[in-house]
Amino acid sequence: MLRSYLAQRISLAHSLILILPVFIVYQGGILYQLATTSQQTFIVNGADYLTLLLLRFGGRSLWFYALFVALMSGLFWLARRTLNSPERFHPRAFGQVLAESLLYTLAFTASLYAVQKISLVLPASLNLYAAAQPRNTWDMVFQPFGAGFNEEIVFRLLMLGGTLYLGKAMRLPTAWLVAGALLASSAAFSAFHYVGPYADPLAIDTFMYRFLAGLLLGALYYRRGLAIAVYTHTFYDLAFFSLLS
Repeated sequence: MLRSYLAQRISLAHSLILILPVFIVYQGGILYQLATTSQQTFIVNGADYLTLLLLRFGGRSLWFYALFVALMSGLFWLARRTLNSPERFHPRAFGQVLAESLLYTLAFTASLYAVQKISLVLPASLNLYAAAQPRNTWDMVFQPFGAGFNEEIVFRLLMLGGTLYLGKAMRLPTAWLVAGALLASSAAFSAFHYVGPYADPLAIDTFMYRFLAGLLLGALYYRRGLAIAVYTHTFYDLAFFSLLS
């Protein structure tokens, strides 16, 4: 059973169902902020352009945004009826994906730590931890879910997946296509952290760290599917902020 599970990439239809809890937890954080914070302290994930658009359209209406969350949750669940999937979805897939993602999180953390020690790849004095100190409850509890959900949707599903889809339609060589898509999406993922209202100061060590993280997450997306990339990213950020606190 384990061999057959690992032999198949998780389909997009199943991934959308599997990542629904991540979406709900993050949106719960948005609702929490709408109910308890002022406009000046309101924070969303930097890749969450949809929430920013909705807040501009609907103002800070708690009920308006709660309706949006309910509708989006329903759409995620209905996706399994509109996207073709070769196998029936089983609830036990949640446990399988969580366990697999936890293992990848451990390997992910160890790999990045090991690479950090190789001075030819990253400077020895990695400054990411000083730049990423959690600022509030949002950073500690909800931001990891926002990062895991939104950033994987934007950089892995849309950018990496979209590039692979177009490249295959153009019949580009598979090896060159995958390598180019991974490199481009990982560079964009890293650069994204240095623009916008929540930008970190640009530094070569943190840029390379995030670039390598993007490569690892991109490889997970390519081999195992969106859900694994989302949960691995979420678990890693949860551990990261917990350690920093």
